[in-house]
Amino acid sequence: MEPQTVELPVVRDWGDVVAILKPAGLPSEASGSSSTALSLLRAQLRWPEARLPHRLDAPTSGILVVARDATAAERVNADIRDRAWRKFYVARLHGDATALVGVLRCYLKAGRGRSAGPRHLARRAEVVRSGGDPCSLEVIAAALDGRWQSTRAVIELHTGRYHQIRAMCAWKGHPLIGDELYGGEAGKMSLVHAALSLPIPGGAANSARDTEVVSVRAGTNGVTERDLAIIADRLTRPSAGW
Repeated sequence: MEPQTVELPVVRDWGDVVAILKPAGLPSEASGSSSTALSLLRAQLRWPEARLPHRLDAPTSGILVVARDATAAERVNADIRDRAWRKFYVARLHGDATALVGVLRCYLKAGRGRSAGPRHLARRAEVVRSGGDPCSLEVIAAALDGRWQSTRAVIELHTGRYHQIRAMCAWKGHPLIGDELYGGEAGKMSLVHAALSLPIPGGAANSARDTEVVSVRAGTNGVTERDLAIIADRLTRPSAGW
């Protein structure tokens, strides 16, 4: 893939806020790369002051929201601070991780990248007993794939900490397939931001607004109809967030 030639698919347009589909391998914004989702979107949408209210790790694909400018971004950020967003991911984990179904909580602290001889070790998040940020997620479904000795998991992310899903799954002994940074085998990392429930952007923050669900289509990056049905069912109940 040559990111500078990619046009990112717009899956929902609310005027001064859009949701797009970010491919795996493309950084969300500045990371030393000459091409990022934000730089592409500023050119594609002709929004030179565009902002990202949230981010996805470079290896993660799926729904990414972009705002036209700082004013639009602040409205969206207010919803995020009010925990009005519900975010759902589909991941493949090493081994039999079916026992992880339920709410997981811990404290995470993001470290710094460092050099180890000729190599550079990327920044990681670590589970700590104190001095970290509170984190919560719920594994709402997990199915073992015996052929590959891996587990397909549908996860609701309650807090959006740095590398949260990756670090917490590794902490429980089941790193993501392809996530070498957290102990997974080499290969393509399997993590998709499959669906997002949010108040429809527009209007004053904290005002009464309808909620909309934006999701990838079944078949996108391995997300199935069953995954989306599990998410839809979970949305009929309140979040079990922190």
